[in-house]
Amino acid sequence: MNYSSIFGIDLAKTNFHIVELDAATGKKIKQHKLKRDQVLDFFKEKTGALVAMEACGTSHYWAQELAKIGCEPRLYKPYDVKAYASTRQKNDTNDALSIAKTAMDLDRKTVMIKTKEQQELTFLHNRRKNVIGQRVETSNSLQAALGEFGVYVTRTSYSFWRSHV
Repeated sequence: MNYSSIFGIDLAKTNFHIVELDAATGKKIKQHKLKRDQVLDFFKEKTGALVAMEACGTSHYWAQELAKIGCEPRLYKPYDVKAYASTRQKNDTNDALSIAKTAMDLDRKTVMIKTKEQQELTFLHNRRKNVIGQRVETSNSLQAALGEFGVYVTRTSYSFWRSHV
């Protein structure tokens, strides 16, 4: 699909920086600084636009929302975006510019946008991993504290205790 312009967004907590590039020349047309609640309204007027973002924690949500209003979101690995970062000062606008330039390179691979179901499954796996880590940490801490009082818990006694709880 041919685009007249490409948008690069630097996602943040409150203020999003957006840079618009001419798709043919790669020159910067405009830059915007928007609050979180203004982003979707801004892109509703630009249906069918190519919107590039760096893959991060909130990028899948924004990609899903932009796709709902008719934009074409693309996510890029931070490593790929860094290749387009200039030696100029690092700031949010320059980051958005680097993201937009990455989208202009047709050889760059995009990151697949997760569905809500995939996000939920990832969330559950991460929470389970955290709980297991906390359980191991607590067990090791308790064994170390008991060891300071001369009480040593061996693997067999620990397995016996665990099976009878």
